[in-house]
Amino acid sequence: MRKNEIYSGLEMKKKLLAGIMKVSDAVSSTLGARGRTVMIEQEFGVPHITKDGVTVAKSIHLKEPIENVGAKLIRQASEMTNREAGDGTTTSTLLASEMIKEGMKFVASGVDPNAIRRGIEKVTVNIIEDIKAESREIKDSDEIMNVALISSNGDQVISRVVTAALDKVGKDGIIMVENSSDDRTYFETHEGYNFDKGFFSPFFSTDMTKYECVMEGANVLLINGEISEVQTLAPLLSECAQKGKKLIIFTDNVGNETLQIFVQNKMRGVISCCLVKNDGYGQSRLDFLEDMSAVTGAKVFSKDMGDDFSKIQMKDLGIVKKIIVDRDKTTILRHESFDDSKVKPRIEALKNKLTTTESAFEKKKIEERIAKLQGGIGVIFVGAVTEAELKERKDRLDDAINATRSAVQEGIVCGGGAFLLKLSELMNEHNKDENIEGDEIYGFKILKKVLQAPLKKIVENSGRSGDVIASKIIDSDFALKYDARNDVMVAYDDPKIIDPTKVVRLALTHASSTACLILTSDYCVVFEEEFPDMMERSGGGL
Repeated sequence: MRKNEIYSGLEMKKKLLAGIMKVSDAVSSTLGARGRTVMIEQEFGVPHITKDGVTVAKSIHLKEPIENVGAKLIRQASEMTNREAGDGTTTSTLLASEMIKEGMKFVASGVDPNAIRRGIEKVTVNIIEDIKAESREIKDSDEIMNVALISSNGDQVISRVVTAALDKVGKDGIIMVENSSDDRTYFETHEGYNFDKGFFSPFFSTDMTKYECVMEGANVLLINGEISEVQTLAPLLSECAQKGKKLIIFTDNVGNETLQIFVQNKMRGVISCCLVKNDGYGQSRLDFLEDMSAVTGAKVFSKDMGDDFSKIQMKDLGIVKKIIVDRDKTTILRHESFDDSKVKPRIEALKNKLTTTESAFEKKKIEERIAKLQGGIGVIFVGAVTEAELKERKDRLDDAINATRSAVQEGIVCGGGAFLLKLSELMNEHNKDENIEGDEIYGFKILKKVLQAPLKKIVENSGRSGDVIASKIIDSDFALKYDARNDVMVAYDDPKIIDPTKVVRLALTHASSTACLILTSDYCVVFEEEFPDMMERSGGGL
């Protein structure tokens, strides 16, 4: 049995903060147009060189147990922001670490940490309202390109390609990133399908850093119902394993023991497979399976209809060109050998049904199904000279795609850290009101100081003094802001330096949440010695 060690007091908090700051220092070095890249050693292959904050944060595992707990906790801020916005992870990490550092100073001097937490939470709510009030909608493609340009670290090719892709597929469309066959970066549209359901277990991931299962040329099995026993599918699974076929199974549910068997066989390399949740409930689930049948060419099997799963053959399966599955969404590219003979009639049938349906809810659902069946998926092919450059460029492309999508969804605000600095100065005029009681004022003081951190770090990464530039902006009454790429002061409303509202909002929200959790913790329970990751401890299974 594993033994635990319990730590508390000032020494524990010092080590916790040390781990937090190690992650924050590495991640925040990438912030801004002149931010640095970070080299990450890989178990296999060349080192990964990146400016992506969440990738850097995920790669850090510290030897000292308490410091490693701090590293894991601060990673939450970037991971939550990345999950919802796909960008802003570096800002979120920096804000959270600075809140924790300043908060621990007050806690060490005797201030009630719960009061600090309440103060941070109250002020954060008010600041979020200020962010929404200052936000404005994207005007045109030029502003979309500016957002992409900033997020891609000034890469003109990436910004143009991302803008073209977003114009083509729309704000809710799917954009995928693929490796180019040469050093060119370009955009194409492909027939595809996507829905908001993911895999049953993250152990089906083929990329554990992104928790994604990516398969090409996989066969598809559609099941209306639950897989309660793996033995019923044994003949099909055995044939797939012998022939080296990849298999994606869509099902309503799967028993725990059955899921473990699938995961263990996948981890041991017996069969390349992934179990994905069916979308919808009741009739909508049946509709989903019929749509999937049209898209993949697979037959739908159901025990309720008397189908014998043990008699399923390879000819009953469908096929996809590529499938990407994560915890809450699935994207499918249709196979080139599959024609529109099933899809087009289904679209026409749905259009006819739309004209006879009176329910507004049903009409909306039918329109969504039509859009998914006939909608294209954008694919950006990324080219580079070396593998290391390719990985780094793909990271910047992912950031650009997510940032532009966020900007289209919720609008934009002034960028370069100047807007957060302005919010800090506005706190002199409001936020500090009758709702702030007692020691909650320290939460107010923490946020006022921390909101200046992103601008100062951007400036410091450019080789200038953060305090000096911040003073110039404040003295100009926010008529100016700092252009890190060109190392000059520009007008505050310069459209080339902007941030997506959604990214700024989520970065602050998740930073505050993470900081409050850590500041109100007094004890830390860790294992007595370093243990390998779950995957290694389990021997490749659950």
